[in-house]
This record gives sequence, structure tokens and C-alpha cells, in this order.
Amino acid sequence: MGNIKLPSKYYAHVVVAWLFFGFVLFMVCRECIYYINLRQAYLLSPNMSKRLSARTVLFTSIPKPYLDEAKLRKLFGDSVKNIWIPKNTNYLRGLVDDRDDVAERLEKAEIEVIKKANTVRMKNIKEGKGAPPFVDELRTDDPQSSKTSSFSLQESNESTQDGNLEKGIKTDPVRIRMSERRTEAAPIPVDETETPALPGEDPGAPKKSEDDDLGPEYQHPYGYPASLPDVRGSVAAIFLRANDRPHHRPLHNFGRRVDTIRWTRARLKVLNRDIWKLRRKFRSGDGQPLSSAFIEFDSQASAEAAYQILAHHQPMHMSPRYIGVRPEQVIWSSLRIRWWERIMRQFLMLALVVVAIIFWSIPAAAVGIVSNIDFLSEKVPFLFWIPLLPKVILGVIKGLLPALALSMLMAIVPAGLRVCARIAGCPSHALVELYCQSTYFAFQVVQVFLVTTITSAASAAILDVIKTPLSAPDLLAQNLPKASNFYLSYILVQCLGAGAGKLANVGDLFRHDVASKFAVDPRKAYHRWRKLSPIHWGAVYPRFTNMGVIALAYSCISPLILVFAGFGMLFVSVVYRYSLIYIHDDSELDTKGLLYPRALLHLMVGLYIAEICLIGL
Repeated sequence: MGNIKLPSKYYAHVVVAWLFFGFVLFMVCRECIYYINLRQAYLLSPNMSKRLSARTVLFTSIPKPYLDEAKLRKLFGDSVKNIWIPKNTNYLRGLVDDRDDVAERLEKAEIEVIKKANTVRMKNIKEGKGAPPFVDELRTDDPQSSKTSSFSLQESNESTQDGNLEKGIKTDPVRIRMSERRTEAAPIPVDETETPALPGEDPGAPKKSEDDDLGPEYQHPYGYPASLPDVRGSVAAIFLRANDRPHHRPLHNFGRRVDTIRWTRARLKVLNRDIWKLRRKFRSGDGQPLSSAFIEFDSQASAEAAYQILAHHQPMHMSPRYIGVRPEQVIWSSLRIRWWERIMRQFLMLALVVVAIIFWSIPAAAVGIVSNIDFLSEKVPFLFWIPLLPKVILGVIKGLLPALALSMLMAIVPAGLRVCARIAGCPSHALVELYCQSTYFAFQVVQVFLVTTITSAASAAILDVIKTPLSAPDLLAQNLPKASNFYLSYILVQCLGAGAGKLANVGDLFRHDVASKFAVDPRKAYHRWRKLSPIHWGAVYPRFTNMGVIALAYSCISPLILVFAGFGMLFVSVVYRYSLIYIHDDSELDTKGLLYPRALLHLMVGLYIAEICLIGL
């Protein structure tokens, strides 16, 4: 259409635009009807309808008088089976997180001790020596007991060796010699007076220490004496000095050095006792309730009815409501938000997103200007050398470089939008992705399409517009088709480049084959191999929906873009189909299909922009 000189021939384009836009509207309506039927069949399937989450409704912004199980049962009738009112567990959550950190530190320290001890042991085996004598660290108060201990262990090793020789098994020539040695750090005392009584114990009975529980009949599982150095049961202590053991300097201990294994074990005892007490307190009904409730109904139909009815006569009370939310998807910090606080947070985040879109236009406009490098090299004196470059390099600068820069510029936006969604009060990770889809699509349309198109077209006609301001619409209409060349490169980069990167899967390849070899924690190494990475659809849908908007907007101005967009979308669909089957796990961010109808409605923006562009042309 940009090559048409006679206005009388535009009538053919009008007819073609009517037919094409009508076909797009028909396909959108058809897909919406198909989506409704498919989603209803999915929600009514036995695999979905029998889930507890399918019969549970989350009510938020509940007034304080209704934060009572009896009142909620009276409100919703006999169809209610269970009601869970969450409590404020910030302190308990902090203790649990602290315990997890301490347990992880203990696990790393134990692995470090095992590796060091095994290194010394293998070195001694190769040299034909026994255990390190640590002559300088020998502190034997009872020589007879030390002699007896060493003799008994040697005798047990000799008997084991004789038995293995009779069976034809090759034995280890190392003779492990035991000796008591001094340690630098004494065990951290733990107050046992407040330890909760276990089920079946007398709470008034005196507490027993670990040594009393073990008793004199204690036997090491590997046949070693009970009085091993450093830590009872630690065979690694035979080969390691006290200085070689893992240590750290806690801040609350004024930076003094402590043995990591002993400190973490003592710390775990204290944390387990405190966590047990707090959990007992919450189970008894104490604690401040949050302004939310999970209500389970006896059937899926009752849950859907409760989800759709007006539960409170005042606006924004006991709403919004959510159904089908699983516990692992809940953002528990968002359940305490009141209705007035939710409104303030949503308006604040909306204003922040609008301001970000406005200021993000500056780098996006710079990318659009760079795409018209010929005009810049003529008007900017210090860029005179750019037209002298080889045609291949000049083509990369004009086509590929702006597209890559724009893709990288927009790739960092979704992470910030997810933070905004959490602050706005979205109570689940699936709703965070839905919020990210809507706001990120606004970013894509404004920055990638509108700003880049206008700056790319206006940069070529800005001098003529300054000379004759009244001719601005006509000049922009003449230069608007030239901006379509940039989007041909952009579609190729997004579809072919991103699709090829998805197939190569360099990140997971590095994680499995390189990072796993340097993993110290076996738990993390196993987690990396077993767990599949989820897809954050809130950042995926807007990118390709925006490509559909660009293709629809330029469908009559530059029809060649439809060919590139069609083949690009076909390639992307094949790549993501393969990824969903073999690579990714989509169960963590399950929106139950709510992303698809939003993407279809977002395509309507392309029709509106196309009509505005055609009116200008």
C-alpha cells in the first residue's frame, strides 16, 4: 500500500481490509467458543473435579466479625465441609526458615568433613600407613583405658581381617589406631529444662541427657568404641585434627570461632523446641487471624455457586474470590490485605507501571532512531563514517542490531512486573502471571510497536515536518511503510532466534552438565536433575501476541510481514510443543487456560491500530 500513488486505487485495499479484518474477528469468536467448551470439559473431568482445590474457594478481604467458623457456616449453609482461617505466622515462618538454613549448613559441613577424612584415608592407604597419630595432640588421662581402647579396636580389626581372609575377601591393610585428643571448642550448652515432653512421657519427670539415653551399653554401628574423638559416632574425626574441621564465626557469638557441626546441632535442638511450641499454640486456636478463609464445599457445584454469589452487601468485602487455588501456589503474605489497602496498592502499582511505560520510551525511541541509520549519518556530523562500512556490516547495524537491542531491553521488564503484582496483592502465583501478561502486553505495544514505529518513521520526515507542520499526517503516512522493514528483522529475531535458543536450551544444559559437577550438596544436585523448570507464560504470551498485533497493523500496509509472521509462529508452536512434552513442567503455574482468552482479546488491539493507520494513509 505504501507504493500506491493514485488515491483512486485505495478502494481495493479498503475491500481487502474489510474481508481480512472480518476473517480475524470470525477466528477470534470461533476460538473463544472452542475455549469455553474445552475449559468446561477440563474442569468437569474426573481428574480435576475430584481434587480438593476444585471444591475449595478462597475468600479475601473478610471483615473481622465474619472471621469465625460458625458465622461462615451459617452464611454458606450445610454444603460447607471444612473451613480454614489462616493465622499470622510470620514469626513461625522465620524460625522455620532459620532451621532450614542451619540444617543446610550442617549438611554442607558434614559433607566437607567426610570428603576431607576420605582424602586423608585414601592417601594413607596408598602409602601403606594407618590413621594419623596426632602425637602433638595426644591428651590421655587414663593410659590404661587408652591402651585398652586401642587394643580392643585393633583386636576387632584383626578378627574381621581373619574372617575376610577365610572368605577370600581382600582386606584393608590399614590399622586404625584410636587415641583421645583435645578439641579447641567445647560443645555449646543447650537448655533442656524447657524441652516439650514427647507423647507418652511424664511432663514432670526429670530430663535425661543424650549420654543418659545412650547408656553404657551403647555400641557404635560400625564396631568402633563409643568414645570417639570430637563427636560421638564420627569416624571422620579419626583422620582430622580439630583445626581441620569446618568452623565459622557467628555474629551473635561476637565473632568467636565455633565448630560448625557442633554449633548447628545445638542450634537445631533449640529451633526444634521453639517451633514445636509455636505449632502447638496455633493448633490450639491461638494467633491473630488473617482477613481470608479457605472454605471447602461438599461438591464442585456448591463451590462454583459460592464463588459466583454476592457474599457481602458492601462492595469489596469478601471479594475478590478465587477457586481452584492449590496450597503451593498461594502467596501467604497477600492474604492479610484489607479491602481498602488492596485498592490503594492496585492504584499505586498501576501508576508505577504507567510511569515506567512513559520513561521506558526513551531507550525504545533511541532503538527506533538507530534503525534509520541513513538519516542519522547525513544529519549528525560525527557519524559520517557509517555509510562507508561494508554492506554486510551496515545491514547488521540497520536490521539485526536494533532488533536485538529491543529484545534485550524488553526482556528485563517481566521480573519487575511480577514484583508489582505481589505488591498489588495477587494471592497466587498464577494470578501473578495473569497480571504480568496484561501489563507486559501494554509495555510491548507501546514500546516495541508504537514508539519504535513513530520514531523510525518520524526520524525520516522530521525536517519536513518542522518546515511544514500542517503536512505532518501526510508525511508520516508516506514514511510509515518504511518502518515495516525493522519489524521483519524483529520477527525473525523473536521467532527464529528465540525458538533456536529454546531448542538448544543452553541454560539447562549448563546446569546439568557443568554446574552439577561442582555441586557440593547432593540434595541440590539431585534437585537439579529431577525438577523440570516451569514456563512463565506471563512473559511468553505478550511477546507473540504483540507480533500478531504488528502483523495485523501492517497487513494492508506491507503484506509481506504476514508471511514472515506466519512462518515464525509455526516454528515457535513446534518448539513450544516439544518443550511442554519433554522439558518443562507446567503444573506449578497452572492458570487453567485463562491466559489464552486474554491473548485473543489482545489481538483486537492490532485491528484498532490497523484501522487508525489506514485512516491516516
